[in-house]
Amino acid sequence: MRNGDGGWLIGGGCYGITRLLLRWFLFGWRMARYDLSFPFLLSSRNDWFGDDQLASLPAFETARCVKVNPDTPQKQVRFLTLNGNKILMTPQPRLRTGFFSILESSSIPYLPDACTSAGVAKFGKPISLDDKLKVDLIVIGSVAVDPKTGARLGKGEGFAELEYGILRWMGAIDDSTLVVTTVHDQQLVDDIPLEKLLIHDVPVDIICTPTQIIHTNTKIPKPKGIYWEKLSRQKLGQIRVLQDLKKRIEKETGKTLPCAPDEVLPPLAVRQRPPPKGSGRTRNSVTAHKQTIFMWNLSPSTTKRELEDHVAQLGGDFFLTVRTSLKPGNNRQLAWVTLKDGADAGKIVKALDQSTLGEMVVRAKVDEPTSAGKSHSQPQAK
Repeated sequence: MRNGDGGWLIGGGCYGITRLLLRWFLFGWRMARYDLSFPFLLSSRNDWFGDDQLASLPAFETARCVKVNPDTPQKQVRFLTLNGNKILMTPQPRLRTGFFSILESSSIPYLPDACTSAGVAKFGKPISLDDKLKVDLIVIGSVAVDPKTGARLGKGEGFAELEYGILRWMGAIDDSTLVVTTVHDQQLVDDIPLEKLLIHDVPVDIICTPTQIIHTNTKIPKPKGIYWEKLSRQKLGQIRVLQDLKKRIEKETGKTLPCAPDEVLPPLAVRQRPPPKGSGRTRNSVTAHKQTIFMWNLSPSTTKRELEDHVAQLGGDFFLTVRTSLKPGNNRQLAWVTLKDGADAGKIVKALDQSTLGEMVVRAKVDEPTSAGKSHSQPQAK
């Protein structure tokens, strides 16, 4: 059963406290490393995670349908999935108001708009428990993961496990469906005790970090479905689709499904909400000094290193990070260049825009939030 700190109490032990301390240690490291302040430490910073490594993963390249969790750190993974002309399956956050939705790039005017919760609601097609689907790859987030065993720690809310169990019940996945997590190298640990894992904990087959791809060859059994005896009335009360499924199974079988003892659930993580209209502040107002240049019309064969060299040669050593969605075979090649404090964005854009890289004429502009608070606006073709 769960304890109040969001971890698990097993056999009278205190593994839940260990989980909590580990989470706060890693979050504290992120805050110090990137000079962030709460709540931005939980936001997506794509130099943390192995998105580029995931894009080069053969299992990702060949996947037709990819299930990705709805959290902010996997926003770029959702973009890469759509940009690769794949079907994106993603759940409603915490399965609170609905079920899974699927998105296809052919019906989306501008892909980044579809990678947020609001975008999924706007462009996604809801599916039902009766839909026959095949998921080729699952990408989940982790707070910490053991590369030697494939054991992982999540945020402690258990929604990744519930989503996995529902997909197993639907027949959309099986034991052979690969589970991948994208994390920073500092989130790799070697002391998650296997004896403390529960039957519904989902192990990972592959770990993608900014520097490496790790095949865990995990021996941890994957969940076979939904373990109703592990779900309390309080947990079921949070998830409407599970309530409906439980009633359905009980009606079809004529048997009452078991449930776990009552529990006090840990508080759900608070998601940052945009400021009210007219407040004069946008989501990026606190970090507005970190200017970003948006680049497009990049060759499919251009690598991230080649782009970094190109930016350094023309724009000087004024950038902190270069994030790309470059992947051979795609016809939409984008990049975001985060500048150092004091850099002259206009001057750098002037040097980069209309420059030649490979066989392409590169386009560039300062990436600024619009009046609606959005950024990365769609460039006009020229």
